[in-house]
Amino acid sequence: MSGKKKRSGHHWVWFWLAILPTIVLAMGVVNLRVSAETRVLAGPENPVRLDLEAFEARFAQNNNLLFVVDPGSTGVFTAEALAAIDDITDRAWRLPHVSRVDSLTNFPLIISTNDEFGVVPLAVDGLPQTARALAHAQEQILAEPWLSGLLVDQEGRYTGINALFIIPPEATAEIAEIMAGVDDLLLNIEAEHPGVSIYVTGNIALMNAFAESAHRDISGLIPLAFLFVALIALIFLRDLKLFGILTVYLALCCVGAMGAAGWVGHILNPATVAAPIIIMTLGLASIIHLMSGVQMARARTDTTSEAVDIALDETRNAIIITILTTMLGFLCMNFAASPPLRFLGNTVAVGLAIALVLALYAIPPVLRRLNIKPRTIPAALLTRVFEIIDRRRALVLLFTIGLATFAVTGAFNIRADDDFIRYFDKGFEYRQASDFAEDNLTGLNLLEFAFESGESNGINDPAYFARLDNFTNWLREQPGVEHVTSMSDKMMQLNVALTPGASPGSLPQSRDTIAQYLLLYELSLPAGNDIADRLDADRQATRVTVSLRHVTSADIREFNYRARVWLAANNPVS
Repeated sequence: MSGKKKRSGHHWVWFWLAILPTIVLAMGVVNLRVSAETRVLAGPENPVRLDLEAFEARFAQNNNLLFVVDPGSTGVFTAEALAAIDDITDRAWRLPHVSRVDSLTNFPLIISTNDEFGVVPLAVDGLPQTARALAHAQEQILAEPWLSGLLVDQEGRYTGINALFIIPPEATAEIAEIMAGVDDLLLNIEAEHPGVSIYVTGNIALMNAFAESAHRDISGLIPLAFLFVALIALIFLRDLKLFGILTVYLALCCVGAMGAAGWVGHILNPATVAAPIIIMTLGLASIIHLMSGVQMARARTDTTSEAVDIALDETRNAIIITILTTMLGFLCMNFAASPPLRFLGNTVAVGLAIALVLALYAIPPVLRRLNIKPRTIPAALLTRVFEIIDRRRALVLLFTIGLATFAVTGAFNIRADDDFIRYFDKGFEYRQASDFAEDNLTGLNLLEFAFESGESNGINDPAYFARLDNFTNWLREQPGVEHVTSMSDKMMQLNVALTPGASPGSLPQSRDTIAQYLLLYELSLPAGNDIADRLDADRQATRVTVSLRHVTSADIREFNYRARVWLAANNPVS
């Protein structure tokens, strides 16, 4: 009797040595937070991310919100619609962290009549009211290359208001603050301009959708998966006591792993919130293996304690080998280029380590205290299955090989592709707004180029603008291109407005003329509408922005490759 007590006490020592560290790890969940930053998918050392950050340091960030406005059946060019657009523009300027707002009513149009030159927004002297004034405004705006196809469609049915924001890295709080301001804006516009519909998309909305997706998974998908896994376990074990132990076990594995992530400062994102589901799924296999082993061993023994010893002897090596090899596979994700994938692999590995320790040292002492009913699988059933397999082993082998071969051939159809809009199902407002914008207004996938001159103030060279115009025209001819924003268009407008007799589409032919035109244009721009984001500081390059519609990452990569080939052949300094 004393030996049994001593042995039992020994088991409970291991129980607490397994449970207490797990509880300490689990306490780290209070440190977890969800990030809205999409750039973590690339990592700080990723060459593409470094290029993007260098580009933004040279020009400006492109963290934007695009308000797509549907005024209704009357279209954009009515007094009521323009009043609503002007109101939305004014309210967008009041959003937190906003640095610029571009819309039809505040866009600086180049006006040239006789000897007068001006750069003024549409609403500088009040919005047009008469049919004639509205028709003239429509003609001006649809002829403006920086607006048509970007902030207004060719038919004038829909328009966009683009707001830019300056936010720091990991700007989760700032994004939430901006989107709260957007919600207020939409409520006010809906009340004051009935019949006007607004769809909000853009990079800020994308980051907010990622954060929303992560929160949905944490609050909905993970509990649902937990209940589903527990239900499967209940059906399989048919024992409420074992079911209760199993659910606590899975909860400790998941919370312990996520808590460990919290202790080391990891930040959750949509790519990593799936870790608990993976841990539950893999941990379930091991604990069910042990528990069912105890149930079957109980039919051969007098006590549950003996059944636990037998089950451990029969399943210990299988559990250890299975979990350790699975951990090794997930730890190999540390070679992935994306930090969230590395985090996912490490978190799952920690969860599996907890699952192994608990399965071998915490669960057995608890099982020993229970009166577990024996359970057997009918021998006749197993014998019948084995006989069928034995009699038709050649057929079973051929079928298995054929099925595996068929499955492997599918791997040749896999291709690296992506579409950030369709990350989200149509239940997300971001997806609905993005689909509407791409179907009715403009493309949402952007490619940015720094078109180089090779020297300081080199953009003043007429040959530079000729090359830039060639590049712009080439871009517009490419499939999938919806809009191109290029300084060559603006220089052509300035040349026609400031050079008597200049033909449309012509460029200035001297350095001094280009420098003077650019200076005059910049000095004439209203506050908040400068072109500092289109030129770098030493006037060595200009920014070219391409909007692509209904494309995936494979299309974008192929397009970018062709553009780089063109630049290497036609503008080698780029």
